[in-house]
Amino acid sequence: MSGVGKSTIGKTLARNLGLPFLDLDTLIEKEAGMSISGIFEQEGEVHFRLLEQQTLQKYSASNAVIATGGGTPCFYDNALAMKNAGCCVYLTASVKMVMSRLKQAKSSRPLIAKLETDEALLEYLDKTLLERSEYYERAHLSFAAINFDVKTASDEI
Repeated sequence: MSGVGKSTIGKTLARNLGLPFLDLDTLIEKEAGMSISGIFEQEGEVHFRLLEQQTLQKYSASNAVIATGGGTPCFYDNALAMKNAGCCVYLTASVKMVMSRLKQAKSSRPLIAKLETDEALLEYLDKTLLERSEYYERAHLSFAAINFDVKTASDEI
């Protein structure tokens, strides 16, 4: 889910495992030559999801820790591709924790940028987590982001 700390925890996990860290959104932006917000604005979400799938396929064979976007496993066959490529970790967090993190970066996140109230954001996050949980729960491992122990995770991975 957006805002759980995938990039922050992913970097620490990669360092602990002695692997490179890749952020899927950063790779997409580099390959597209524009920001994620720009892709959404100019090309739409469907085009973004295609770029996301292509970029995931391109880098999934890398021996690296890859932080994906919150929607990545929910489209096409991305969840299966991710599981087949390596160990998938689902970082869980309460909706209220995610909301407090996302409120500060709302304008740079295309799926929530236009939500004007805290209530609208909370409703969106509740609905999105409910819709996506079946994909997230396919991961090999699940950890609460707030209690994430990189050493334990490294041992399990």
